[in-house]
Amino acid sequence: MGVNKARYLMALDFGTGAGRCVVISVDGKEHYSAYHEWAFDAPRNAQPGGFSFDPGKFWQVLGQVSREAMQKGGIRAEQVVAVSTTSLREGFVLLDAAGEEIWAVPNRDARAFMESIELHPKLGQQMNDVSGHWINPIMAPARLLWLKRHDPGVLERARTLLMINDWMLYRLCGEKACEPSNAAETCVYDICRNEWSAELIEACGMPREIFPAIVRGGEVLGRVTAEAAAVTGLAVGTPVVVGGADTQCGVLGSGVLEAGETAVIAGTSTPIQMALDKPIIDKQGRTWSGPHIPRRRWVLESNAGLSGSTQRWFRDSFFGADMANAKNAGRDAYELMAEEAERSPIGSAGVVCLLGGALFNASRPFERHLEGFVLTNYSATIAETDSRRHFARSILESHAFAVRANCEQLQAISGRAVDRVTVCGGWSGSDYWTQMLADCLGVPVERPAVAEATSAGAIVCAGVGAGEYGDMSEAVQALVVKRAPLEPDVTNGAAYDQAYKLWRSLYAS
Repeated sequence: MGVNKARYLMALDFGTGAGRCVVISVDGKEHYSAYHEWAFDAPRNAQPGGFSFDPGKFWQVLGQVSREAMQKGGIRAEQVVAVSTTSLREGFVLLDAAGEEIWAVPNRDARAFMESIELHPKLGQQMNDVSGHWINPIMAPARLLWLKRHDPGVLERARTLLMINDWMLYRLCGEKACEPSNAAETCVYDICRNEWSAELIEACGMPREIFPAIVRGGEVLGRVTAEAAAVTGLAVGTPVVVGGADTQCGVLGSGVLEAGETAVIAGTSTPIQMALDKPIIDKQGRTWSGPHIPRRRWVLESNAGLSGSTQRWFRDSFFGADMANAKNAGRDAYELMAEEAERSPIGSAGVVCLLGGALFNASRPFERHLEGFVLTNYSATIAETDSRRHFARSILESHAFAVRANCEQLQAISGRAVDRVTVCGGWSGSDYWTQMLADCLGVPVERPAVAEATSAGAIVCAGVGAGEYGDMSEAVQALVVKRAPLEPDVTNGAAYDQAYKLWRSLYAS
């Protein structure tokens, strides 16, 4: 048996529920991955809503999955020609003058609820118009104001703020920088000028010097240090390439980079991004805007809410007895949920789900709508002894309806038609749900062949930085393979139109 001489690209992915490593050969033919679940801490002094993580422990997990992914493919360290990173958005790490981590929070950290309410009327509109993001509790200005009031010693010692993706790069090569798709999540980055906004930083009372230089995705930031090599198993000197925020990486890893193309990331939450060739900022602040990873590209973003979380809750609460059997049979419990839903008609026999799925309005993060299940055919529903199927379908339909509502919002704000979507994330693996989405939207739905689209986007960046491809478009063509599109069924579409109108009317009530 010959020695494996292939060249590989690696991505390290810091997710909400797990650390992941994906390795893909430069010709796109080989693919290996590993992941380990983790959980964030909930410190007592940061409640309600506070979360943090131990950078040292989480870095060790990322090193472990790196080694495991290479081991699965029988890959030697010198075969990895470049490594890049991606991470959840909004989280960040503070470093002191010695470069040591002194504070680290993930995206879920919402301790700064009161601070965000205070900043909302003062700076919300200005932040929206400059950064494309309206202030909320998980954004840096609110958290730093919380630190100033509750733990000022940490803020006094802070010398550098790194978004989590940038912190991973720092751990790999020792260089400090910030990448635009992550920088925009701070609310103090000017997305039109692609630079930090000194005016907003000053208005927030934050020190300008903690914000590092901006470096674009696909650029080499540094090389793997001996210390990082000892943890990750990579070779010392391996190029470390700037990646990007997880959502933009997922969009890129799905092959969406040209203006007007739209991607749905159907995971725990469901961001929906439209690629643009110029920034478009909604003055009403309903959507987010920010840089895409390729140069001269931006994104307009809406979000269909915590649909994935609702589906997980329903699975765990109502399919608990079936989950063990599914696992023993080598099946996913979500498959059982989809099969159950398939036994219910379009419209879920009058059961309407108003949980999880939402129409994004970033300027009103605390605005509530009707939540729960509405039984529009109550007598028929309770007369059944087998009504679980209707509730299962109503949850999946509400996910599709929320995607449609947010796509319509993107169309209205951008002036561009959503005539095709690409779906990635956990639910993209469900033929049943993605066909439902195609029927509901009335447009073809495409899916990337590699499920880990977020990691694939970071690998596109690694490939460009390593010089394996001339630009990101060439890298996408080489690395991103799409499955055959799902075409909408016109007859089903008419039925979904009626069900969607009912969902919208109840949602708005």
